[in-house]
Amino acid sequence: MPAQGISPLLQQLSEVPIAELCRRTADGERPVQSLYDLGTEHGLCSITARDDVERLYSIFDLAVVHGLGSIVLDYVEGVCLDPFCSSSDPLESTLLDGRCIKRWCQLAVQRLSKAAWQSKSRGLASDPLLTAPLAALNTIVLVSETLALSETEGSANRDSVVEVMHQARQLQQFYQVTEWAARQQLDFGNGFGRFASHQQWCMAVERRRSNSPRNSSLLQDHLRTLEQQHGCSGLTYPAQSFTGALQSLFLTGDTDAAAWHAKLALLLYYALDAGLPAPAEAFWQGFGIGPALYRQWHVRFLLDDAASGLPSSPASLQQAAKLLPACASPETPFPFLEALARLGQPHAALAALQARAGGLGSSASSLHQLTLTQVQAAVCLHLECGSVPEAFLQVRQHCAGLRDAEERQQHSTAALQALMHWAAGHKALGQVLQLPLDTQEEQVLIKVLERSQESAALLPLYWMQRGNMAAAALAQARLGDQAASAGSAASPVKAETSKLLAAAAPSMPAVQRSLLEGRWPLFGPVLAEQRHLQKSSHPPDELPDSAPDDSALDASQPSPPAASLQEGLLPMDRLAAQHTASPVWSPSRGSKRPRPKIARRVMR
Repeated sequence: MPAQGISPLLQQLSEVPIAELCRRTADGERPVQSLYDLGTEHGLCSITARDDVERLYSIFDLAVVHGLGSIVLDYVEGVCLDPFCSSSDPLESTLLDGRCIKRWCQLAVQRLSKAAWQSKSRGLASDPLLTAPLAALNTIVLVSETLALSETEGSANRDSVVEVMHQARQLQQFYQVTEWAARQQLDFGNGFGRFASHQQWCMAVERRRSNSPRNSSLLQDHLRTLEQQHGCSGLTYPAQSFTGALQSLFLTGDTDAAAWHAKLALLLYYALDAGLPAPAEAFWQGFGIGPALYRQWHVRFLLDDAASGLPSSPASLQQAAKLLPACASPETPFPFLEALARLGQPHAALAALQARAGGLGSSASSLHQLTLTQVQAAVCLHLECGSVPEAFLQVRQHCAGLRDAEERQQHSTAALQALMHWAAGHKALGQVLQLPLDTQEEQVLIKVLERSQESAALLPLYWMQRGNMAAAALAQARLGDQAASAGSAASPVKAETSKLLAAAAPSMPAVQRSLLEGRWPLFGPVLAEQRHLQKSSHPPDELPDSAPDDSALDASQPSPPAASLQEGLLPMDRLAAQHTASPVWSPSRGSKRPRPKIARRVMR
């Protein structure tokens, strides 16, 4: 564009009052016509304009290309949106209407879109519209936003303005990326980068997908997210050329911040995969994303490359294990952690998991955003690193953030079941049974133990560790009934548990022991042998006064139910029962309250 004459034209345009730009003056001409004539005289405007509307469009094109886009915005706000700005002249009324400016936006977007799609055949570096279209699009987006706010919600005119604004934002992002790529000289001849052909590149991508246990690489997950959540349909990877990749990615789909970041992440993946020399600092500064987010996107490529089997895989794995714990945040995709642990770096994955949740012991809200499958994977990750208490805390923090009781019960059951399954396979069930469970967690753990035949034998041990011998005896007796009904032999764990339970039987209340002998005769001989050993170690004349009288508990001579109930009471309960049975004492002057003799015996 000739530089001669542009300064006088822009100077004159900036001096014209915006409200008088399209109104007739005393000589019968409009200022827009004189500005257009000045532009055509110096070769700045085309000579094809047929009326003042097209002349106004040419003046606006010059304004936005040379940094005076604010004139267009001022014209919309000061003329088109002014309810008192009107005219009886049909042409002048059209110039003052906002629909005239909307038409200019539509024509400008069509021209810039055509130039964007034609850049594929001419090459990226030779495209003459790398800076001027971006400046024009910045103005078009602002103008269309202003026009959309002035229209009625749901009207056809507003919908058309919103559509223009959406297309302008797509072009704005496309030209921003192409401008950055041109500055970094990322264009290459064959379009395949470090690969010899497009077919070889496709084979490497397929190898990454097949090496994933989910039959889907991190790249495939990201492409699926772009299609399902951001409207980028028809994406293929790798593209036939770098320019074609930019066109298919940035000229389609949504334009909000989330979609913009997702597209930039795929752009970085493409550049790294192709081996393009894209400096990290230039990338995050050029798009204003920050170094942490850049490193997180970089890790996606490193993890896929580590699983591809290429010569660069070992170095990529080491770099990913170093970067991910340092850049993890609540927005870090959980499959990153799974992929890193699967590639043999569980400790680095665990550090990234803790950083993602805000640190160990944090009540960060990101914990309850995990799905049920991800919670189970997080528990397994803690356990693989040998940290049973931390795995339990992960489950507790996650379930504490769930509001729905049914969902909380479901997640707690599944996570504790994964915990028990791992502990059974690694002989670490003792650590699980010693965890500080609350009432709800204890109920879940008991249900998990009861459902599994392998871990059901540990339920009596769990109750004995909790000091609840009655519940342990009940669980052990149920195991005996199940084994008898199934006709299976007793397991070694069950036999050892029976011995431990019989050894602890003297500490049980008498009524519980009698009920145990009466319902499950299996414990009768064991308890009888235990009493015999106790009596033989203490002669009758040396037995302490507080020794329980087990004569009523002989299996051969069961006592009546009432006597069994009285004997089964705890010492303080017996004392309360005797007070209830004794006559009521009424105080009188000088009398003292009688003290039962059994109280002294109990205290002794």
